[in-house]
Amino acid sequence: MKKWSFIMLACVLLLTTFLTACGKDNNAGDVKENKKAEVSNQAEKANTESPKPVEPVLIKFYSHEKNDANEPFQKAIKEFNEIQSEIIVENVSLVQNADMNQYIEKLDVLMAAGEQVDGVFFTQDHLQSHAALGVLEPLGDYFSKESINTADEYFVNPTHDGQQYGMMITASPWLVMFNEEHLKEANLPLPDFGWTWDDFRAYAKALTKGEGNEKRYGTFFPTWGEFANPITYTDNPQPFLTEDGQLRYNEDSFKYWFEMRRAMEEDDKSVQKHADILATNPNIWADYFTGKASMYLTGSFGLKFTIHNETFPHTFKTVYAPVPRMPGQTEEGLTIMSGDYLAIGNKSKHKGETFKFLRWLSTEGAVHIPKQSAWKNGDGVANVKKLVGDNTDVVDIDSFVHVLFDKRVKTAGSSKVSVPYAGQLKKVLEEGFTKFQLDKTTAEEAQQFMMDEGKKIMDQQK
Repeated sequence: MKKWSFIMLACVLLLTTFLTACGKDNNAGDVKENKKAEVSNQAEKANTESPKPVEPVLIKFYSHEKNDANEPFQKAIKEFNEIQSEIIVENVSLVQNADMNQYIEKLDVLMAAGEQVDGVFFTQDHLQSHAALGVLEPLGDYFSKESINTADEYFVNPTHDGQQYGMMITASPWLVMFNEEHLKEANLPLPDFGWTWDDFRAYAKALTKGEGNEKRYGTFFPTWGEFANPITYTDNPQPFLTEDGQLRYNEDSFKYWFEMRRAMEEDDKSVQKHADILATNPNIWADYFTGKASMYLTGSFGLKFTIHNETFPHTFKTVYAPVPRMPGQTEEGLTIMSGDYLAIGNKSKHKGETFKFLRWLSTEGAVHIPKQSAWKNGDGVANVKKLVGDNTDVVDIDSFVHVLFDKRVKTAGSSKVSVPYAGQLKKVLEEGFTKFQLDKTTAEEAQQFMMDEGKKIMDQQK
């Protein structure tokens, strides 16, 4: 009996030990599985909390350049895309011939259709008209956020209804280009600040030489509105309208310029007839660079044709003079300030990123543009020397820098008036001048014609 009891006790102990061991093995498995689950949960949580790579924002920049990697904007965009990773800029070339009118027509169609238009290239006239049309983003808040005072940054800051819609990228003060050889031949000194349009006329007459096909004219005038009366462009913030919105066509400068131009054609014979220019529509640079005209009123943007190039090969050196003044006016240094601008489409979904790109393009990035930068904080003289390069045999750097950066050089300021029909008012000036020259009207009759046509355009806007 005792033996059986002992056996039973041993079995119970053995069973207990076995069950305990099994229990330990099961707990280890549970811990292992729990650890696995914990690690898995931690990994999943880590994956959830880790920042995912941010995709760069794609913005589209529209310009009138042809689709060529060697074009200035394409070079600038390539650099911008390489120096940062938050934004990718795509250049969209709407035309392949640099025709601004065709470019604007196509751009307007895209904007009206609601296409993605982020950054845009404009001339000042087109900037102002599009601001008036309400298709551009006002930039005041963006500048304020960056504590940017645009008056300290850019040469010209046009506004519409108190808002700035563009940032200037290139500035082209107007000047007078002279063929140095012709000046020396006529024994004429290079004019400086203070010379007048009467002096300009006298220089043109003195520089005129020869007859027939061999004739060399003193100067050349394209058919653009700027040449129909450069004085109103030089002396006024807005060439066609006063700051209270009234037409300017009846002002004295129109009569003065019209009559001087007719006298240069008919009496002095120092410039080609306006009718002949209209009929032949010559390249606006050809007469000067082929030596058929001795001086040329234009913008500093002409530098790209003045340096050695295949389009207008020449060997003479160009020297530069300031824009003349009307007789009796003592203020010196006023000039037309042509320029190019950058703007943001108001339907862009990436306005902040677009502003960042355009701001860079109008400052550090402007070195890629072969024109004078409009950024005041840039080194203008160094930029000119860079643009001229080794072409000092055809460009007189000293006189060029003098007429660009002399402390007397200034503009009439930015107009507070911007209207979508500014292009139509410019056409009225061109038509009025043509009527004066071809129909032989008086200056007063041409002025009245322009006032009447301008009023019709303004009445249509009401």
